[in-house]
Amino acid sequence: MPVFYHVVPSDIRSQTGQYWKAFQDHEKEFEQEEIEGWKKAPREELLNIGSNDVQIVGIHGLGGIDKTTIARCVYNRVYHRFEGWSFIADAHETFQQRGLVHLQRQLVINILNVENPNISSVDQGIAMINQRLSNKKVLIVLIDEVDQNIDLNAIIGKRDWFGFGSRIIITTRDKHILDVHGVDGTYEPNEMHLDHSLQLFNKHAFKMDQPLEHYLNVSKEIVKTTRGLPLALKVIGSFLFGKEESAWKDTVKKLKNIPHEDVQQKLRISYDGLNYEKKEIFLDIACFFIGMDKNVACYIWHGCDFFPEAGIENLHLKSLVKVGEKNELMMHDQLQDLGREIIHQGSYKKLEERSRLLSHEEALKALSTPTGTRKVEGLYTMFKYSPEDRECMISSKSFAAMIKLRLLQVDYVKVAETLEVLNLSWCDKLSQPPDLSANLHLEVLILEYCSTTIGSSIGHLKSLIILNLKGCKRLKYLPTSIWQLSSLKTLDIRGTNICQLPETLGSLEALTELYIDFSKIQLLSSICHLRNLKTLSGAICRTLEGRVSILHNLPELPSSLKYLDAFICKMKSFPTLSNLTDLETLCLHHCKYLVEIPTTINALTRLESLG
Repeated sequence: MPVFYHVVPSDIRSQTGQYWKAFQDHEKEFEQEEIEGWKKAPREELLNIGSNDVQIVGIHGLGGIDKTTIARCVYNRVYHRFEGWSFIADAHETFQQRGLVHLQRQLVINILNVENPNISSVDQGIAMINQRLSNKKVLIVLIDEVDQNIDLNAIIGKRDWFGFGSRIIITTRDKHILDVHGVDGTYEPNEMHLDHSLQLFNKHAFKMDQPLEHYLNVSKEIVKTTRGLPLALKVIGSFLFGKEESAWKDTVKKLKNIPHEDVQQKLRISYDGLNYEKKEIFLDIACFFIGMDKNVACYIWHGCDFFPEAGIENLHLKSLVKVGEKNELMMHDQLQDLGREIIHQGSYKKLEERSRLLSHEEALKALSTPTGTRKVEGLYTMFKYSPEDRECMISSKSFAAMIKLRLLQVDYVKVAETLEVLNLSWCDKLSQPPDLSANLHLEVLILEYCSTTIGSSIGHLKSLIILNLKGCKRLKYLPTSIWQLSSLKTLDIRGTNICQLPETLGSLEALTELYIDFSKIQLLSSICHLRNLKTLSGAICRTLEGRVSILHNLPELPSSLKYLDAFICKMKSFPTLSNLTDLETLCLHHCKYLVEIPTTINALTRLESLG
């Protein structure tokens, strides 16, 4: 069984299918209805936007009561009144996986719209936030159960770090956190009205506003036992969709036997109804994959002989998993807690009984006692807590007893040759990637925001499918040996300093996605030879500005294109596009110099989106 190595989640950009988009749009329709269902809705008056003071507002309450939905709706209503804004939807998870420095970077990137701010320490981050944001009226939202482990002083420590009129919204289950930071106002959502609770439940259980007549009474019984918590209404409703009446009655009995306040046990009813593979995928996401690109996770699960696409689709239908706008895997914090609790149940003191080890300490203990780790399927550790850890070397013998190991997420280790996924994102000191010439099974290589260059040895990776070099500022060229990557489907060089694409790029017959956004590319003639290219994204690309334009310098774009993004380009006229007969999406947002579009665009019979 191959071992997979992963360091930090990424946000490889990839298109989601129409099926997924339909469900995401379907969910968005629920949000406003949920807000309308509260006994008292959060008003803009709570933010006191007319005041020039810098104010902090807290939203606190039970997990599952949809504090995130409330914060997002308020954010969407008012963000346009500010000079900069940042909605950090996974503050707790990001802190645990990447630390405070990454949270600081994320805040600065969102508000200042920069690619890679120079922040390598917490103190450096504090200084940049103070210096760069103190003259801006900003809106900041910190979501995902901010707790006492996150040092908010390093992110929103002093109010004079932000300009007059700035507002900060924090969501948490712990009101004490809000008291410590001296918030100016708090909002505590109550349970939803019965009528709105029933309506939300019906949308998930029946995919309509009203239940079938003979299900009305049992639906009301279920709604009463869930206390009007939106998450429970969604999960249990989705679980019961399409099931026989007998399953509904059994569910009512189970819910009545669960203590009123025990939300997790109510949610577990849906988990218990999954088959083995779907349970494994659910637990993998809860323990390791939150924030990971869905495509990367699917590569890993394929190696485990799972059927991940169908599995994720089913979990999504059951409201147990979401796929974000950047194709990242998401899960409500209550469901994440449920997954991790399932791992620990019955084995709090028996490490050898656990299928997944989630902490650095657990991993070290397991590796020091290999005879007791035969049930381990996944292991997480980060050797960066002390100088001694940094020097620690793990021998392959340490894993000898881990006969079921499928997932390995570690830092500061030498690579194994059966590697299939390697993620080294944000490794600031990585001047060049490790020698991967022997890793012939490697399918995904992610080097986002590394200080790296790429050598000719990359040509050995004949199985490579995804190459992500986003934000690698030192990268000025791609080696000509790239033509040897015969399996490559996705190439992401957004935000690099590459000025020229090699002519050999045109030999990549398998390439379907090319992202050159925020780059400096000036020569793109090789693109016209990519006859299977379906996605070309050049948003805010210097090639698309001024005299140099991808659309003017190419004799023709590949006729296979389905998605073309020229966001914020400066071209004044548009070339003939009649050969792009498969084009479905053409993005021209903020092309303010464009005065006309040629009539040949009428030949694009499959065009669905023009914006």
